[in-house]
Amino acid sequence: MSASLDELQASFWAAVTWPTGVADYRAQLEPEARARFDAAFRQRGDAGLERLEVYADAYFWRLHGVLAENHPVIAWWLGSVRFRNLATDYVLAHPSTAADLRRFSASMPAFLRARADPDTDPDIDIDTDALADIADIEVAVGDFLHAPAQPSLDARALARLAPADWPALRLRPKATVALFAPRVDYLSLDAARRAGSSPPPRLPAPRGALLVWRKGHAVLRRPLDPAEAGALGTAMAGATFLELCEATAASLDPGLDQSLDALAPRVAGWLRRWVDDEMIVDDLAPFA
Repeated sequence: MSASLDELQASFWAAVTWPTGVADYRAQLEPEARARFDAAFRQRGDAGLERLEVYADAYFWRLHGVLAENHPVIAWWLGSVRFRNLATDYVLAHPSTAADLRRFSASMPAFLRARADPDTDPDIDIDTDALADIADIEVAVGDFLHAPAQPSLDARALARLAPADWPALRLRPKATVALFAPRVDYLSLDAARRAGSSPPPRLPAPRGALLVWRKGHAVLRRPLDPAEAGALGTAMAGATFLELCEATAASLDPGLDQSLDALAPRVAGWLRRWVDDEMIVDDLAPFA
């Protein structure tokens, strides 16, 4: 019995996307299914399988390209050979299951944390946890680029607030704002990559907290000092302006002035920058 068009299309897709190749896909078929497969795709012997392998290779390289595009710093630092090996292992462990490839690399951070050190060169250290931290950042960049827009708070709305409203004020960061504490200096690596420099033999030491956010149609990154990072993390947890000041006071040297009058301008300066950078959702309705 000949296969229907739907069966042929399904068999073609399964063969092309089989993780270990078309021949292995054919080998695991039941005899009856293998006979139908051969009737459709091996009419000229192994030449038919070779033609399918062309499609299979193109499919893999498309997925490899997606991973390289989504993880440019990792691809640059590892180099072509080691990144191809990483991509091959990832595709085997996480085959694509959706037509939309934007989220295909979403499991890369967990994959890197779970795998053993892939490098056998004693002169080059690979810290897969540090690479996973880079992957976290790169996944966030891709997610933020495609996330739905949220209305941005206008600084003029803050200026209209009465002084009595400030202690209870909650400024909610957008979903396209994230804090990271990577175990590597991501910014210096990305700057070197963009400049066309050769990757360093070892991942550079971390510099502290990293802020990633979308402004307009661009995803931006900048380092944060511990005080601002702590304040932003507190704001992301839903704290009020007063709670932000209290959290900032707790993080400062005990010898510094921790009064509300001293801290409020500092926290307000952070808030103004966050607003100017389009990081805060426009939801001040209770104070209107």
